[in-house]
Amino acid sequence: MLATSRIVNSGLPSPEVLITADDIENGKPNPEPFLKAAEKMGIDPKECVVFEDSVAGIKAGLASGATVIGVNALDGFEMPSEAEHIIKNYNDISLSFSEDCKQIKRERLFLRAKFYPNDTE
Repeated sequence: MLATSRIVNSGLPSPEVLITADDIENGKPNPEPFLKAAEKMGIDPKECVVFEDSVAGIKAGLASGATVIGVNALDGFEMPSEAEHIIKNYNDISLSFSEDCKQIKRERLFLRAKFYPNDTE
């Protein structure tokens, strides 16, 4: 599978749940990818946070019921107004987890982010 080989070659740890195009019938902006991932993790989609850098991904995340954070990493890229929050890049966030957290759930996840105004509104 292409996604798995890219993760292995990058040196990143493999996620416990990975949803690829092979696992779904409808891609973004349909919420199916996010709904399927939440289902496989046993988490209510409303307890999920989606980081997205595309209009289709933002729409899919919102349609799934998740909180959506737009990642505006490209200079000159206008972040879609649908994004609930915007960060310039992943350097603008930090995550920490409680020690007993085996399954990451929102109430045990502390997200600090430097949000930017959405200039498209």
